Order: sequence, then structure tokens, then C-alpha cells
Amino acid sequence: MATAKELLLAYMDLIRSPEKAISLFAADAAIEIPYLVEVGLPGRFEGHEEILKFLRQINGLFPDVAFMNVQRAAGSSSCAKRSTLLVLRKPFFPMDCPM
Repeated sequence: MATAKELLLAYMDLIRSPEKAISLFAADAAIEIPYLVEVGLPGRFEGHEEILKFLRQINGLFPDVAFMNVQRAAGSSSCAKRSTLLVLRKPFFPMDCPM
């Protein structure tokens, strides 16, 4: 069984391959991104079908989406990894681990 760190790193590597990335999620998994509601998207995606649809939508809107500059957060108990989500050819939206 993969560790949470291994799954996160695998997901980051597969962000542009939704059909492969979905295999990293449990069948009853959910993704919650509350701020998406502000741009007209649901804030929660539950189960493989909804998550896969969301991943495909992100790749359709931002075909060059990628995680860059992944670093371990020193002394952080709230987030094991820190990363920047880089979206190319669209406005740049830096994303950091939630507090």
C-alpha cells in the first residue's frame, strides 16, 4: 500500500493524465475545493466519475497545468508538502497548502 506522500507525488506527476490519475483515488474518494464555488464550479467532487470529470475539465481549461517547485515544508504539521500550481497560457494562480 502506498503512503500518503507517495500518492500525492504520483498525483502531481499524473495531473495531465486524468485517466491514470483517477486510479490513485479510492472508489468513495472526494475532493473538496470550496473556492471553486466562487467561479461557478461545484466545491466538492465525490466518487470516481465526478473526480474524473473534474480532472478532465481542469485539463481542458488549462492544458499545461502542472505542479512545480514541490518542496517539503519544514516544521509544518498542517501540510506535509508545499507546492505551487502553475497554469501556463492562462492567468497565473499560485496555490499553497491550506492553513
